[in-house]
Amino acid sequence: MIRVLLVDDMQLTRGALRALLEQEVDITIVAELGAEPGLVQVAAVMDPDVVIFNTELLNGHLLSTIAELQANTKQCQALVLMDKKRPIVFPPGRRSCAPNFLVKDAAPGALVKTVRRLAAGDRVIDERIAVAALVGAETVLTHRELEVLGLAAEGASVGEIAGSLYLSLGTVRNYLSKIIAKTGARNRIDAIRIAREAGWLV
Repeated sequence: MIRVLLVDDMQLTRGALRALLEQEVDITIVAELGAEPGLVQVAAVMDPDVVIFNTELLNGHLLSTIAELQANTKQCQALVLMDKKRPIVFPPGRRSCAPNFLVKDAAPGALVKTVRRLAAGDRVIDERIAVAALVGAETVLTHRELEVLGLAAEGASVGEIAGSLYLSLGTVRNYLSKIIAKTGARNRIDAIRIAREAGWLV
């Protein structure tokens, strides 16, 4: 029996996914929840084979959440349902968590087949998402975000960055938060490292 944990913020779609998967005799839903604190702890207790993520709330923390999930479970595979129009960027240092991706508008049978493949140990990335990833890899950060991060990399404080770019302190902090989220970094220093390794900063 393939054990599946559903992570979806919308009860309606979560219920639809559950109904779809539970029609299969070899799949059981062990838990369903939103993107909330305790997700990793629940997964560690329920020990699913596959965790399906259909959520926007985790944003830039998705890869780190999946990495933590896989570190705390035995053979758990993570499947992310994504909009094919949103590019994926795997920052250096975050690729090891190896999530799998399927487009949100995939046929119901494709989702069932993917769950079975993941339970068998396969790796799945929908080809439409792979194309989006290649297209978007060059533009993960805007020009202004790169300016802000570049000054931070030179050791400038938030106040100094604000003065150099004629921005308010709050705006600089917002930029830094967005940069951290987009790169999947733990903090500003980690974002600088990721950007340098990716070639976005000299």
